[in-house]
Amino acid sequence: REPIDPKFIHDFHSSSGAGTGETYPIESDEEESSGHELPESLSILFVDDDPILRKLFTRSIRTVRPAWRIREASNGETALRLVEEDKFDLIFMDMYMASVE
Repeated sequence: REPIDPKFIHDFHSSSGAGTGETYPIESDEEESSGHELPESLSILFVDDDPILRKLFTRSIRTVRPAWRIREASNGETALRLVEEDKFDLIFMDMYMASVE
């Protein structure tokens, strides 16, 4: 599998507060119509203790790229086990899970 083109990597972070929900700003130096195509196949691990966010992420990605393989983990321990068993191209991880220091 070819490495991911760095032009696809963006500064992605989230913030949330009581009663404000979550925001996910994406910053990019590239213009939206850069002409780059998304990879046909990709293996993604999404780690979050919130089952609604896991479902939303998975459904969103499958809408855009149904062929991409998505695995989910609800905690850091499960994520580490999955990483030992499989190779992932991208890993998205909640940095503030209750069960992870």
